[in-house]
Amino acid sequence: MTRESRLGKRILRHRKEAQMSQSELASGLCSRPYLSRLERGLQLPSPALLADICDRLEVSMPSMADIYLREPGVGPKARLRTARILADRGAESRAWTVLHETRGLLSEQEKEDKYEDELDHTLVHLLRLCGKYTKALHICQRLLQRRRRRPSERLRLTQAHYLLGDTAYRCGHHNLARDQLFRAFNCVMGLHPERAPESRDRVWKLHREVVDALVRVLLHLRSFEAADSVLRLASLRWRELSLPGGIPEALRMQMGSVKIGTGDLHEAEHILQELARSESTESEEYGAQVFCGLGLIHRLRGETEEAVISLLSAWEQRDNCTPEVAITAAHQIAHCYIATGDLQEADGWVRQAAGIVAHGETTPDPDLALENMLLQVELARRMGRHPPRPAERMIEDIRASDAKRKMRCATLVSCIRLALKRGDDDAAHDALRLIDDLLSVPGIGI
Repeated sequence: MTRESRLGKRILRHRKEAQMSQSELASGLCSRPYLSRLERGLQLPSPALLADICDRLEVSMPSMADIYLREPGVGPKARLRTARILADRGAESRAWTVLHETRGLLSEQEKEDKYEDELDHTLVHLLRLCGKYTKALHICQRLLQRRRRRPSERLRLTQAHYLLGDTAYRCGHHNLARDQLFRAFNCVMGLHPERAPESRDRVWKLHREVVDALVRVLLHLRSFEAADSVLRLASLRWRELSLPGGIPEALRMQMGSVKIGTGDLHEAEHILQELARSESTESEEYGAQVFCGLGLIHRLRGETEEAVISLLSAWEQRDNCTPEVAITAAHQIAHCYIATGDLQEADGWVRQAAGIVAHGETTPDPDLALENMLLQVELARRMGRHPPRPAERMIEDIRASDAKRKMRCATLVSCIRLALKRGDDDAAHDALRLIDDLLSVPGIGI
């Protein structure tokens, strides 16, 4: 066996073991003659095509990548793209090794001129997967500046805007995130998957990632109408382009959240109930989020008993969801018990949420920690006891932070608008009272 044919022979062997014809393996990935050339060692696949072949044959991408990277025709760009794919598939340690090995193969001049873009893209990708967003942010900005010099490469420019926007969001720079993701959205809506230089599936994935990230930021900023417009525009464009598989369930979950924010509780309930009835794996992943959303809808309607049932279902699935969802469910249950006057039970749920916040379960939304402290202060006031020391420290932070005051007031103003839209005067009065309490803290004022 010659060195050049080693990868091709391995693909051929796995295909025969899977009892697949060349046409079956090549379908939707490449042409049958092209696959034949790969198997005979006359050509090398791109890293993305190799990953797709591994998926279809149900073989390990890392083991195939080791053979691929030893082929003499694999250049630095292909090596770096392989590193990104390996990281996506959980082989992060191997991906870092490939990155460092590739850097060692390049001269300083090549690093600066020919391969700087690919090196930065790979480094950002690995840092983000490791959760090192602050380190990745500066490199994202450098990557975007370089790609702006080639505006004709729309796909690569879109990726740069998306990476900077999503990384900025995870670092807490929400306005920067919103601006960059809107730019990415405008770019990606003009990308036709059939005409892009990369595979159709990867372009569709970028479509989804950009819209999901932008809507997440807009929800965080309470820009519900803007988020609703983004989702409507994306849905129209995807129908026009015949998005395979329809709108992903992650985005349908976002749609439900947006409809709650705009006050369209009937449509939100319809979306979330459809997700709750779905039997797909993806729905199981978002199960806690779905029940949390349904619980919030019931609470906004004043249906406290139904709200608690849905929220308890969300809480029971907390091991399968993010810390944010578990904290939100506990807070909403506490609000329900406050409404019924059961302050002891409400206090227990606030403490449950505080435990998640305090035990190092990091969340990209620091507002939840603030909400937890405000609930502790509210319950202490109602129960006639002194607020816990951490809550008092949070009050000191609020006194020193105009931004936090504005954020809290903006949230409560949104609650008032929702309450008035559905004719719930009591809820509107409660929100107004909370604003008054917030502004009555010494040192806070408009």
